[in-house]
Amino acid sequence: MATHPSRASEHSYSVVIPVYNSQDVVGHTNDAVLEVFEAAGLRHQVVLVNDGSRDGSWDVISARAAQSPH
Repeated sequence: MATHPSRASEHSYSVVIPVYNSQDVVGHTNDAVLEVFEAAGLRHQVVLVNDGSRDGSWDVISARAAQSPH
């Protein structure tokens, strides 16, 4: 039985990003990850895990979640 290498476009990717007191960088990080996957035309989801941040990280995460289905 011959095996064929799978193509990247046949998969769906999940990216998990831990967030802790990262309000100044989490938005940019999320946007950069989305840009890479969207430019490549790959199916994806981004999961931002807020690990008890005490800054405005959750506000940034919530805003990004409202803007993107990924």
